[in-house]
Amino acid sequence: MAANLTILLVSGLLLVLTVLYCQKRWSEFDLIDLYILFAGIYFGAYTFVKALLEDYSKYEPLTVVIVFGQIIMILAITFILWRFMPEDFRREVEIKSLLAQWKNVNSYVIFLLLAILLIIHIYGYEKYNIISHIDHGNLISAGKGLPYWFTSINVLSNDIILCTFIALVAKIISSENLAKKLWIIPLIVLLLMALINGRRSLINPLIIGTILLFISQEGELFQFRYLKLVLLLSLGILIFSNIFQAYRYVLQFPDSANPIAVKNPISAALDPRYTLNNLKLRPSGWEFNYSIFRGQRYDNVPLQLGGIFWQGLKNSIPRIFWPQKEVVSLNDLYVKLYSLPEADYGKNIFGFTQVDFGYGSIIVMPILILIVTSTLVVINMATKNYPVLLLLLSGTVINYLINIEQNVTDIFILYRDLIILTSVYLIGDVLLKMKVLFRPVHHGLLR
Repeated sequence: MAANLTILLVSGLLLVLTVLYCQKRWSEFDLIDLYILFAGIYFGAYTFVKALLEDYSKYEPLTVVIVFGQIIMILAITFILWRFMPEDFRREVEIKSLLAQWKNVNSYVIFLLLAILLIIHIYGYEKYNIISHIDHGNLISAGKGLPYWFTSINVLSNDIILCTFIALVAKIISSENLAKKLWIIPLIVLLLMALINGRRSLINPLIIGTILLFISQEGELFQFRYLKLVLLLSLGILIFSNIFQAYRYVLQFPDSANPIAVKNPISAALDPRYTLNNLKLRPSGWEFNYSIFRGQRYDNVPLQLGGIFWQGLKNSIPRIFWPQKEVVSLNDLYVKLYSLPEADYGKNIFGFTQVDFGYGSIIVMPILILIVTSTLVVINMATKNYPVLLLLLSGTVINYLINIEQNVTDIFILYRDLIILTSVYLIGDVLLKMKVLFRPVHHGLLR
């Protein structure tokens, strides 16, 4: 009882602080604010709901407080360090500034990105019977093997989904009358692809889209019409989550000999037990962090002093440069190090930096986030005349930042993907003579 009450209090505090923070920062909302918002939602709202459903009586309240104290301190230090950056530097990654440039993306490129996503989905289904995005480790455990190049492209497709979604929302915001309505059609097609690709592939873009719509109105954050939209969005996310969880096994393993029996789609959509059971089944992000703090405090588990990051870097090196590399599961390393049962833990970089650096994580984490954010500042400065390249690179950076539940390896994969996308863009611009295609469209129905 004491542990559950403590969890409700600290997660509720984090959630309230996040809301008040966003209200204060709304007129200048930037990439760091976006990161703080998603961290607050993930560790605040998600944890609060789980604490209402589960019995955490075996958890120690003091360690729970330390876990959330680390999160709040990291977010606060990140914000403070960011404020020391020059004002012009920070303005480069204000959402309204990025939105103004996303509006200039050539309309035909959006359809090209949609076509690429469709090809990836169709090829994956026809060649490997893959419908939904599946973690590579889960595929191996299910007895499936996929080529390394395809798994890399499949991971990159999540970035392309967000990039395409951002471009479509920007077009809807900047268009009028018939054009605005026509842009809704490809948006629906994209959302259907995101839906079968997984919950985060749909939920994250919807939250980003809502933020873009609010910012484009240039009003106060707390308005009644916004409240109605947020409530509808929340209901839509719950309905989608119910459906996805009901059909998850069938989507991820369509050729299974014993697929689970599910209700019809309408019944599944209205049955919250699918989502609630999934919440109970999987250890959340704060539980991952809790096990780390407890192991370090009571079991004297030694710090890895960068060992986890080093292994993550080796895992992310493309096989074209290291054909004999052996990918080591960081989840397995963590489970072995802390003598824990096998489970699909809610891994996050807050916890992994604690594994490596202990309480030094409250300095290491902000530095990592500022490095990633500063990368987008440099990208924005260098690509002002190339809106498509800016869209691809900024969308990839944003997708990294808003996915709070991620592996430490992802920061290296982020820079690998930025290099790949830039190379593909430059090669296409030179060899395929697409300079006209990749410039802004200033007239026409689909501007």
